[in-house]
Amino acid sequence: MSQAAAVGLGAIAGATVFLGLPVARMHGLPKVVQGFLNAFATGILVFLLWDILTHAAGPVEVAITQGHRGPFAAMAVIFAVGIAVGLLGLVYFNRTVFSHLRHEHANPSARSLSLAIATGLGLHNLSEGLAIGESAHVGAIAFTGVLAVGFAL
Repeated sequence: MSQAAAVGLGAIAGATVFLGLPVARMHGLPKVVQGFLNAFATGILVFLLWDILTHAAGPVEVAITQGHRGPFAAMAVIFAVGIAVGLLGLVYFNRTVFSHLRHEHANPSARSLSLAIATGLGLHNLSEGLAIGESAHVGAIAFTGVLAVGFAL
């Protein structure tokens, strides 16, 4: 896959942030429409989870049938350390950055909430971009397309 195609797929996935902002700012949206949008987004996320888990189960099943353990212990440690560092990093970020905001401003709730949302969106979009880029790099073109369209929806 060319770099331009990978950038294009990333742009498709990222452009939805700009398309979703006006919807988030709409006031007085009927409950039926809100429910539909939430159900639609949940369905897309469930589809992506199922698609990723079915692709992840294949190599595991092959390794089990061949009796090849592989570097499971090392991967389990890397996974556990990654989860621990990520969660502890969020706690540290919340305590340090937001405590400074609470002490500096008279009404910190709006500013700290907007910072939390912006940080969460930025980290979330970074991970989506990395997933799209990695799948494009290894040549999984169909999977890259599924990720880009799924993230876009």
